[in-house]
Amino acid sequence: MKYPHATHTFLAHHPKGLSYLIATELWERFAFYIVQGLLVLYVVHQFQWTDSRSYALAGAYTALVYMSPLLGGYLADHIIGQSRALIIGGVILIIGYGLIAIGSQTSLLIGLSSVVLGNGFYKPNVSTLVGNLYTKEDNKREGGYTLFFVGFNIGGFLANISIGFIKNAFGWETSFLLAAIGIAIGLLIFLYGRRYVIDSFDILQISKGTPPNPIPWLPLIVAFLIFIAITTGLLFYSRLSNIAFILFGISIAGYFLHLITKYPKEQAQKLSLLLFLMMISVLFWGLYFEEYLAVNLFVDRVVHRTLFNIHLPATFFLSLEPFFVVTVGAYFARLLRTSPRLNIPMLNKFILALVCMGIAYGVLTVSTHFPMSSGQVHSYNIVLYYLFITLGQLFLYPIGMAAVLKLSPKNMQGFMMGTWFFTLGLGGSLGGIFGSLAKVSQEQLTSLTTERLIYQHAFLSYALIALAGVFIILILKPVARHYLGNIMEL
Repeated sequence: MKYPHATHTFLAHHPKGLSYLIATELWERFAFYIVQGLLVLYVVHQFQWTDSRSYALAGAYTALVYMSPLLGGYLADHIIGQSRALIIGGVILIIGYGLIAIGSQTSLLIGLSSVVLGNGFYKPNVSTLVGNLYTKEDNKREGGYTLFFVGFNIGGFLANISIGFIKNAFGWETSFLLAAIGIAIGLLIFLYGRRYVIDSFDILQISKGTPPNPIPWLPLIVAFLIFIAITTGLLFYSRLSNIAFILFGISIAGYFLHLITKYPKEQAQKLSLLLFLMMISVLFWGLYFEEYLAVNLFVDRVVHRTLFNIHLPATFFLSLEPFFVVTVGAYFARLLRTSPRLNIPMLNKFILALVCMGIAYGVLTVSTHFPMSSGQVHSYNIVLYYLFITLGQLFLYPIGMAAVLKLSPKNMQGFMMGTWFFTLGLGGSLGGIFGSLAKVSQEQLTSLTTERLIYQHAFLSYALIALAGVFIILILKPVARHYLGNIMEL
């Protein structure tokens, strides 16, 4: 197989393959955010689920969809290769979104399970392929990941700004069918641009003088069916699934500690820093995912959503986050590369991410104290909330992906990238737990004042949790510096 050297394009002198990978991920995110934005609203309005059950399902689904990259990353590293794993994942995603579009509760759960599996093969490998375009010493890597982050947020923006209107005009099922179409488009783009990407697994096989192994289809298909059956059960019993997720998270932390003792001192220190960053990431994402849970229903129920005599769907406001990422993110990427003030250690950037999160929920808390005469909350508060959420993401998400490849052993990059997405999964599970602070019963839905007070308490709690996290990290920082030395400055 031929692997041409990456050429440079208008994307700030980044490798040519980056543009194809951005477009591939853009359409996957388009599909993902359709379901992510509609899921809680769908089961509450279509199936009359309670807030608690809806939060539990969405939290479990989010957890699983981000945990599955551990499996996909491992298989890509050792059996399949990143490119082939991405293609397999894309096909499974098309099937999964198609099942959700059928419209029954059974097809919803099986479809979500298929999306979990497909995402496990798709998500970590497209991110790893981005990293493969750069050397470890290339200072454009963080900027490349930030552009990647900005690019796929265009997909999220397109999904969120349009899907509410599409749902109102054509129904829930048509909205979910669009997700399957989006994956198909992204997969075709990747197949066309595949020659510009670098698959480290295939290159390793070729360097050993052996061609890439054929895919063992029969065992994989059997394993896929078993995985989907188990995942469907976890989603059905979503409230109990959090126990399994927490135990799994503890086992991953234990494996990290094992790796730390296995490697030489410098690599062990790098893995220790990576574990610390991932623990912060779990807390950040636990608060972040409330935008699809508690905040989503808050906007649907309490926020004034009429603009120029147009009644905006709740999902419209979800488009604010990717809008800010697209408009602010490219400038932010350039600042990361050129500004001495932002040339700070990765840990400090993670701390700033939590500070932004605390401010975001502080804005929502204050907004509930000053409602309109109708009792509803002004929509401009939601705009400010998403602005600070976006700033927090820009300090954490692309920096975290770059940290994985910078701090990981080369032969475990796919697995470590999967572990990074696993932190988002644990955050999703934590978000389902945090969401219980904002549950509103059917009886309480009759009083706007009662609803507002429930959300006020929840948002204040979220803000305090974020700031408590910052305080704990600052206390632990001198201890970490003593053990990690100069690695803390990365």
